[in-house]
Amino acid sequence: MGSTSINMILKKHMFNHHRNQKLGLVLLLSVFLLLVNVFHIHHPILSTPLVEIHGFRQTQTAVVSKNYHKNGIDLFEAEINSYGIGKERKILLEMPIYQAFVSTLYKVFGEYTSVGRVLSLLSHLLGVFALYKILSIISKNDDFSFLTAIAYLFLPLNLIYSKAFLGDTMAISLALFGMLMLLLSFNTKNNHILSIISLLCITSSILIKPFYAPILAIPLSYYCLQTKKIKNLLKVFSVFGLAIVILFAWQTYSEQYNEVHGHSWFSLKNPSYRYWTFGDVQMRLSLDEWIHRLRLVFFVWANPLVYLVMLILLGCGLFTYIKSFLKSQFSKFILIWIITGVLYWIVIFKMLNHSYYALPLTPIISIIIAHSLTFFADAIKSKTTFSHRSIQVSIALSYCFAMSFFYLKLSGISPYGYDQYTIANKIRQNTEKDSNVLLLSKNANWSSVIPFYSERKTLSLSEDYKSHYDYPLFERDRPHYQYFAILDPENMPQLDIEESGSLIHQSDLLKLYEFDRNKL
Repeated sequence: MGSTSINMILKKHMFNHHRNQKLGLVLLLSVFLLLVNVFHIHHPILSTPLVEIHGFRQTQTAVVSKNYHKNGIDLFEAEINSYGIGKERKILLEMPIYQAFVSTLYKVFGEYTSVGRVLSLLSHLLGVFALYKILSIISKNDDFSFLTAIAYLFLPLNLIYSKAFLGDTMAISLALFGMLMLLLSFNTKNNHILSIISLLCITSSILIKPFYAPILAIPLSYYCLQTKKIKNLLKVFSVFGLAIVILFAWQTYSEQYNEVHGHSWFSLKNPSYRYWTFGDVQMRLSLDEWIHRLRLVFFVWANPLVYLVMLILLGCGLFTYIKSFLKSQFSKFILIWIITGVLYWIVIFKMLNHSYYALPLTPIISIIIAHSLTFFADAIKSKTTFSHRSIQVSIALSYCFAMSFFYLKLSGISPYGYDQYTIANKIRQNTEKDSNVLLLSKNANWSSVIPFYSERKTLSLSEDYKSHYDYPLFERDRPHYQYFAILDPENMPQLDIEESGSLIHQSDLLKLYEFDRNKL
């Protein structure tokens, strides 16, 4: 089937004339969200440093992108600047697809962190579009699909991570778009192009974040059983199965790569790494642990008003969903999606300490909120003479502006992150370009904020640096370190290493020394 047939599919399923108004409003609000982020009061995406939520992870991603731009793109290698200058600086934590995209865009727009932020935001908008079309196909209810897309577009967790320098938003958006392509392929005879696009998207998503795309396979399989299309079910198994096989091949390669470069700890064969990743049963039985994660996911902003709004939306949404459960097959599809989300939560429980791992749950949460918005629209309709469409649009816009208001009041820069950013700038200003710096602090931190913004390779050791497990790396490469920095010097003891250098900068946050080669 050629390009003409693809155009026919797009016109029929994705750009139907009767759906253009709803889709147009979704796109208009997407542009509004883009402008909100560009002109944000506290952290506009075009100028704010990457020291907001999970700044250590954002800058680590940015370091890989920067090194790709400098040295060339190779998806089977990645180099960060916070493990010193030896082979240990190379480590693979995910396939760096997002970083490769950013590096490619650097060649066009220049090396600015805003490029990565805008890429994440555009990825989010792709996910909004995909979710809208998915629900439109399955529910055959454009009004509900519209409200879900708006809820997803402005969901608090999505607002925060949609402009982060991370591959997570791209991963979940690729997964949703891959799901959409599969759905479209179900109703298209003798067309494998959409299945191939789906495979590419889902495989890319799984390689960026292994747990994001698989959460969609179970509800999609259930939809195939609902429609009694075994052929489509086999297609779902084939696409997700092949993607997971590729993931296992990648996992094997990356673990071997890490072992060769001195990072054997980052392996699922290592019990400590498995615990660090998944936790244990006792953790899952702790009420405090559950409350902690629920707050991270649903109430990511520490604002009582947001707590109240989200509780009302989720409470009314669940009530409306349960009330309508027996009235449609779509409700049963949603139930399977919810159950899959709960299983996802339980499996990766410990990783939810990093709230971006909750992003695969945001489509489900948005569906619940859409039920709530529908409930309010119906309640208003019963008491007014306004048209149902105008009430729906008004409800959607009210939700958008409320979430935008909360978002505009949020200052995402943490004091700790800003201190590291300040330290990094001082190191860059007081050291030679392409030099290497040893960092000493109360607790060693492999955060990439300082190496990224100082533009130096660093190795971080703790206060008792001689007993730190990375100390042999420093001993091995000691002649190649030109400087060492003591962070938060007022709370650090006098270190014998200070006798090996000459003080060149001192402040409340930093004491910076240049190594005296005669004393090494």
